[in-house]
Amino acid sequence: MTKNNFTEMLDSSTKTPPSITRWVRNWSLEQSEEVSKLITHTFEVEKGIFPYDCKFKITHRCNADCKMCLHPIKLRTDETLHTQELSDYEIRKIIPELAETGCRSIHFSGGEPLLRKKLEVFIKDAAKNGIRSKLTTNGTLLSEKRANNLAKAKLRSVNISLDGPTSEVHDSMRGVKGFFNKAISGIQAISEARETYGRPHVRINSVVSHENAKTLDQLLELAKELKIDSLHILPVDFSHIDPSLALTDEDYEIVKEVLSNYKHETRLLGDVERLIDLLAAPETREFIKKGEYAFGYYRESPCFAPFVHLFMMPEGKVYTCCIVDRTEANILGNVRKNSIQEIWANDNFKELRKKAVKNTLYSVCHSCDHFLEINQIISEKTGFRTFEWD
Repeated sequence: MTKNNFTEMLDSSTKTPPSITRWVRNWSLEQSEEVSKLITHTFEVEKGIFPYDCKFKITHRCNADCKMCLHPIKLRTDETLHTQELSDYEIRKIIPELAETGCRSIHFSGGEPLLRKKLEVFIKDAAKNGIRSKLTTNGTLLSEKRANNLAKAKLRSVNISLDGPTSEVHDSMRGVKGFFNKAISGIQAISEARETYGRPHVRINSVVSHENAKTLDQLLELAKELKIDSLHILPVDFSHIDPSLALTDEDYEIVKEVLSNYKHETRLLGDVERLIDLLAAPETREFIKKGEYAFGYYRESPCFAPFVHLFMMPEGKVYTCCIVDRTEANILGNVRKNSIQEIWANDNFKELRKKAVKNTLYSVCHSCDHFLEINQIISEKTGFRTFEWD
């Protein structure tokens, strides 16, 4: 399939809404030179494919009890399980291995990753090995000292959760009284560190649900006051939540109206038309209600995540991504038993790649929007929808 054929397929598809086609293609038009080089390398040199980025869940522990959290409470509170997490030494040993395999980016997450006292050391190690670091946190442990240490360590970007403009709304969503004030303090601390060190990029992640949709306009004003770099709005995951949190048709109209009033805030929100399409357009609404955040994309097209990404759990188990079920059958390796290089080249990963390009991965892939952009780029740059394997 050629690039033009692929574009025509998107345009003529009855399964992929036009708004999603525009969303994906707009990003691909702005693709970086680095991603272009990555794709050329990945598909011209089969043996040289590498984990361009890695999501690393460094702890199960968390100090929140979020209503919409997909991280089971047992994992967050089981002290026996926490003793099985990779040690600081083991994590520091893995980072150079990732670099040697070609990794360019690590996303540190949890649980709450700031509960790991040596997080700054991990980020510094990554920078020394030419790897960019991103962090997702609830922000409540971001003291002025830690914020400065993270910036000094060359943290490139940080995502901080903020689900409402007041303590009443945010604390209710996050399940802990006082979380709003602590999160605001954390955002202010890391923003001040950014002014001093020129990094990291500070983004607020906000999960929109029935409980907070009516306060979205106030949240946007607060975000402007905080002088963050960007605000990322996500619809609550319908497939795993209390039904009372699900967005109603009225909520969607509220979201659409609010976003329409902020079309000029491109620095904060990026392409607002895209946001309106994703969160409020009737054609995407039905997908969201079913928890299908890939909007039908994988009914037609493969996912190339196993070629460019890996996901590590706190105890060292490796999966292709964070969306797959954490069953024994889906484990691709364990860094306590094998090196990253060995795991990346093992038969488990090879078989997974064969399944990926033949569109025979997991049903849960339809609920994932993490790789839509890079998958579109790979398809357009290479013309591949299927591969011939020996």
